[in-house]
Amino acid sequence: MICTELRRQGLVGDEVYAADCEFGRQQDPQVLRGYHLWAPSVVRAMRRSRIFTGLVSCLAQPWMREMAHRQGLGSRGSLVGRAIMIVGLPFCRMLGRYRDEQSTAIPV
Repeated sequence: MICTELRRQGLVGDEVYAADCEFGRQQDPQVLRGYHLWAPSVVRAMRRSRIFTGLVSCLAQPWMREMAHRQGLGSRGSLVGRAIMIVGLPFCRMLGRYRDEQSTAIPV
């Protein structure tokens, strides 16, 4: 979602975007469900503000560099991107798990 918006705004190239899509397909469904809980709000804000887009891009660019490295694009990885993944992927998984638990909870 965020990389799609960055691409729409011309801030991500086709090769990196394709690698990002493949990386997403390889993720645990709970990670994706968690990501989909918070990313739409970020994208809406990006569409309203170039300044906010620039701030998001400051975090997304190292993440994309690390992701591209992991997807074998031959680029150097990123320590900042790796740190974002170390925190972000489990965080999204936790949110996805929470969402799953809430959707299967039986109201009392």
